[in-house]
Amino acid sequence: MKTSRIRFLASAATLVALSACGGGGGSSAPVSAASAADSGGVTKDLAQGTITGFGSVYIRGQKYDTDGAEFFRDGENSGQDDFSVGMKVKIAGDFDEDRADIVSYDEDVKGPVDEAFNPATNTLVVMGQTVLVTPDAYLDDSLDLNMVMVGDVLEVSGYRGLNDVLEASYIELKRDENTNAFKVIGQVRSLDQDAAEFSIGELRVNYATAELDDIDQFVDGLLVEVKDGNKNYTPGLLTLQATRVEAESHSRPDELVDDESGDEVEYEGIISEILSDSSFVMGGLVVNHDAQTTFIYGDASQLVVGTKVEAEGSLLSADTLDADKIKFSRNGTRVSGIVEMVNLDTRMVTVFGVEVLVPEEADLEDDLNGTEPFMLEDLREDDFVDIRGRLTAQGVIATRLERDETGDTELRGAATDIDPLEGTLTILGVVVRTSEFTEYEIDDDDDGMDDGFDDSAGADDFFDMLNDGQSVVEAKWNGAVISATVPADELELED
Repeated sequence: MKTSRIRFLASAATLVALSACGGGGGSSAPVSAASAADSGGVTKDLAQGTITGFGSVYIRGQKYDTDGAEFFRDGENSGQDDFSVGMKVKIAGDFDEDRADIVSYDEDVKGPVDEAFNPATNTLVVMGQTVLVTPDAYLDDSLDLNMVMVGDVLEVSGYRGLNDVLEASYIELKRDENTNAFKVIGQVRSLDQDAAEFSIGELRVNYATAELDDIDQFVDGLLVEVKDGNKNYTPGLLTLQATRVEAESHSRPDELVDDESGDEVEYEGIISEILSDSSFVMGGLVVNHDAQTTFIYGDASQLVVGTKVEAEGSLLSADTLDADKIKFSRNGTRVSGIVEMVNLDTRMVTVFGVEVLVPEEADLEDDLNGTEPFMLEDLREDDFVDIRGRLTAQGVIATRLERDETGDTELRGAATDIDPLEGTLTILGVVVRTSEFTEYEIDDDDDGMDDGFDDSAGADDFFDMLNDGQSVVEAKWNGAVISATVPADELELED
């Protein structure tokens, strides 16, 4: 298994171009079988998120002490060595003490490949589930996607997005003798109770003879785990005779006893539907927000389909969360510097070597001359700008552009091509160099904001903590710098 010692934030967004593939039927507000909040007590905090490192366990970049914790994989007692970076897990514990008591992992799909990997779309189909493989996905060491054939069995952990496309966070090649059952977790779609059938993704499930667990009745939107204990699924047929169907909780580990479940939840997912100006759906969970909700690395206007966010708050029911905090960890890019080029036809602005699309709906502000309204046509080469945006498969898309007096040049994004020996890394396609004078900081605050209380680090320790393609780093050059050949004055690893 691949492991890592570092906490990080994910980067790159779901390909909206995939909106036409995967998924049966439209999205709808989910309905679940039972509420964790009604199960008898509030003694454990709950979370769902991706493992981002070890040394204890890091979930979504947050460290949880696992001394004495129980680990479960597919419902079986396990150990931390059986877990990998990239796996989406559920945990229960005391988050005030940063302690996990239960760490539970269930893959989203485990079964035969229906369609081999297509490098043009970065997708493959596993037991009727369209799987998107982004650069963020962790692949088991034994896996070469280009060598995977129809009929090979894969295990995939990840996040459902638009049309139930599964964005992989972890993929592993399975040997048939080590696979007791095929399974898929997802929401019930296109329910036909007379035929005892429903869909998950492109898979049509028949449950007429299946054992049912924690299900009073089937409804569209119900989150379920479907098992094929006989492993009779035929690749390409997209039909499954289920042997067992079990209602699933969005954030509560199955191994948590009823009187220990809590209603304080931290949940990571991809927005699949906007219900209103104050609510959206991710992973089947309805998330409500209001004027009291704290937004980090963005605001409510950036809550769009395909965006991955972290929501923290209280459960109103098993399917509805009132968010106190929403964090745009994976799409919070920043480019501050001198404008090199403005293309009004394509609405592309180049700053410090980074091409940024500035859509018409982006917020433009002129703090230099006070131009009102400030239009892209008013922007000139050699202007100094501060651009906030989000990273997508098409590149950086601006949500806010401010023209201001000349200040420090900055880049913020996921670090790639990390070379500790050379002291270099790449942010948003720009190679960032360091020198003996570069200062290194680690943002330990859970709000991700720079408040002057960060911890200093040495170069070796800093680079040792970086995880390629995952760690979010902000690089800063004092004053306006026109070339990244000049070493950065400061690098900050953000929590």
